[in-house]
Amino acid sequence: MLGTNDSAIRGPLGAPVHPEQYQTNITAIADALLERYPGAMILLHRPIWYSPNTHNNSSYLHEGLDRLNSYFPVLKKLEEEYAVTRPGQLFLGDTLAYEHFRGKSDLFFTEEGKAGTFSLHPNVTGAKELGAFWGRAILERLTQKPKFTEYPLSTVKEIPAADEDPKKGLTAPSLRIYLPKAEKATGRMVIALPGGGYRNLMVFYEGFDWADYFLSKGIAFGVLKYRMPQGDHTVPFVDVQAAFNLVKEHAAEWKVNPEEIGIMGSSAGGHLASTYATHAPTAERPAFQILLYPVITMDPAFTHAGSRRNLLGENPSQELTNHFSNEQRVDSETPPAFIIFAADDKVVPPANGLRYAEAMTRHNRPVTFLLYPTGGHGFGNYDTFPYKKQFFLELDRWLEGLETGGK
Repeated sequence: MLGTNDSAIRGPLGAPVHPEQYQTNITAIADALLERYPGAMILLHRPIWYSPNTHNNSSYLHEGLDRLNSYFPVLKKLEEEYAVTRPGQLFLGDTLAYEHFRGKSDLFFTEEGKAGTFSLHPNVTGAKELGAFWGRAILERLTQKPKFTEYPLSTVKEIPAADEDPKKGLTAPSLRIYLPKAEKATGRMVIALPGGGYRNLMVFYEGFDWADYFLSKGIAFGVLKYRMPQGDHTVPFVDVQAAFNLVKEHAAEWKVNPEEIGIMGSSAGGHLASTYATHAPTAERPAFQILLYPVITMDPAFTHAGSRRNLLGENPSQELTNHFSNEQRVDSETPPAFIIFAADDKVVPPANGLRYAEAMTRHNRPVTFLLYPTGGHGFGNYDTFPYKKQFFLELDRWLEGLETGGK
């Protein structure tokens, strides 16, 4: 009974359950199911709306409804985490029924409580409609044809099984490839490096969720699951190099121009992307770089402390710090860059992007630097980013400009 009355202000069995505990509870349930049924696929449906005056033996009210809404990002986060640890087995299911049930008292039993008539339990009609929402989500997942192929990288000789891997899949690097329809292919490709502070990977909103955007433009897309440094700062770079080599080996088969492979990185992934763009031999560098709220410098005054520590250790030398401060590595061969930040980013200071843009300008390299007023850190491909429409229009134009301007 891990989840009874979880969003209630007061109720039996541990209510209220806050988002962190909700995540722990759902994880316990999912892990128990996967242990009992190793081949299972789990869909996590969002709970449905209930009236904010719900008050019977348990008390929900507005506070409870707000708490229920706070669970929704947890479900998405769990989908992202299990995509690494148990790929293909746990997904976000229905997300539409909540709004459908909002305020529709005819879909609930009429119940009298201490704060008047409330709506909490679906009636027969409501149960049928809820079942239809859940059924469509299940059918869509079961019939969805994969749009990608996962390729293991040669940087690791033996790949441990996911349930035997203490690093939760991060010791088994791979490149997930999405290809546009042959008649639409432009020959261009983007390899995305999700962020995660060199500790884990945000593979969905900084990776997989971008596939449709690039495919719609005829651009092949890859998401690299790179290994964490774990005390060796060379490890992630080696995986990026292997990913580029893999694409070049399959370039003819995938209809990719080896000279048009770009790199995209978010947060710490942006540091790794800019590292490859500035440290790799000139002939191996990407054709262009797209950097979302990237860590650029290792200067402790401006860097993201966790990324610096996880990549370089607790007390890196000044030489090593300078070596991985990529604004210092820009030269006349650095590929064109598109950089975006939100001014209120409290995790990675926007000065990282500004320093990189200044270095690009000093070396007469093409650069676009966008700084929006709000949005925080880690907005990725989320619709909640208030400037997403403008951001995408700018990225559209930039990519179109690359087609005519080249390197």
